[in-house]
Amino acid sequence: MTIAFVCPDSFKDYEFAKRELSTIDSLQNIICATSNSARLMEAYVSECNGIKYRHEKRSGKQARIRRMIKDADKVMLIEYIDHNRKRVKYSRTQIALDYIKETGKELQFIEYNRTEEAKYKDKAKLLEEIEDFCLPSNYLYKERYKHPLSQARHELRDDEEIVLFAVERYGFAFDFASRQLQEDKGAVIRALHICTEAFPYAYEKLRKESEVLEVLQKCESKKKEAVPIFNATCLFNQPTGGFHHSESRWSSIAQMAFIWLSQKQEELTVFKSTITDNRKNWLKKSSNKLSFENWTISNTIVEGQIKYIFDKNPLINSPMKPDIVWVNQQVKKIILIEVKTVGATVIGSCKENQDQVDRYRNLVSNLSIDGWQCELYYLMSYGHEDESKKHTDWIRLQKDNANILLWEELFFKIEQSDIAPYIHSDLKQYTLMPGWI
Repeated sequence: MTIAFVCPDSFKDYEFAKRELSTIDSLQNIICATSNSARLMEAYVSECNGIKYRHEKRSGKQARIRRMIKDADKVMLIEYIDHNRKRVKYSRTQIALDYIKETGKELQFIEYNRTEEAKYKDKAKLLEEIEDFCLPSNYLYKERYKHPLSQARHELRDDEEIVLFAVERYGFAFDFASRQLQEDKGAVIRALHICTEAFPYAYEKLRKESEVLEVLQKCESKKKEAVPIFNATCLFNQPTGGFHHSESRWSSIAQMAFIWLSQKQEELTVFKSTITDNRKNWLKKSSNKLSFENWTISNTIVEGQIKYIFDKNPLINSPMKPDIVWVNQQVKKIILIEVKTVGATVIGSCKENQDQVDRYRNLVSNLSIDGWQCELYYLMSYGHEDESKKHTDWIRLQKDNANILLWEELFFKIEQSDIAPYIHSDLKQYTLMPGWI
């Protein structure tokens, strides 16, 4: 299909144009007659394979419009409307409308409200900020007011979709909803079904209504029946967020756990990060598993100097000390495990245009020599968050297609073992994972 694209000379909203063009089936060619529409169409076709555009430049304004409409199967015409939803007429679009009537061409007429579009973009940006917002585990009460909704414009705090999305992440976000939503019984009840922590921020009179109290009671009882899910990161942060065990301690625990798994002929699932595809369900199982066959105290090393692994032939430029290394001389195989708990990121410091992930990939390559095979795994909690709170670790691991092992599954495997009490008195509560993993 070929369409003629007509818009006012001042129209520059590419995202809006892109959204409307994507609704047209079998689009092959686009014709436009102005410099601003040509820039928009050039950007659009660069993102879409198989679609071409033509900038009609011959003759005067009227002749160009008539020619492109004549050559098109359909006309997409964008017209401004003001805040009262009245059309704002422009000469170019009026010339096009007159000729469309004359020729009987199919018309897709689109009204563009600049105020509503601005709100649409602000809403999308706010939802993204809410999704990215994170409080530290030991946050101070005043840090609640850093929540993006607390600083948003009134019309956005009055948008129920935005508010309920925020309540799903943090119940206290209902405190930042507009007064109108806090007084809306339906909105309050919907918020309670998502998170009962929203209740104190509802309108005082509604908090005394029997219907609202009944809903609250039902939601609270369901909450008590549910098993609380603590991920391993909660354990790593104990006793407080800033005062906790070092990563080296957990590397030693992992080494002992792996040797125990070897004795029991157990395996761990290998996961892959999918954070850029799905920010809510950011991990998926692969078909692979890591076997711990023949792991012993003598062939596993914690934080050893990797450059001396081949004894007489030290690796050049390899100052790294992987958290856990397993070496099997008989089958000439090496497994590296990078352990992550809290604090440090998988990326580490960037030197010579390389981050820690790059350096580990190069190390695997350097160790895969003379018939040796080397594999790399990252042992992490599914609740792992890096310092920036922007999911950069998960994004980096997805980019590298990294192999990921989960602390939660490891704890699940060993929670009935003799070593479990030496890790935590109730290790079971840190073995649970959400259903989507």
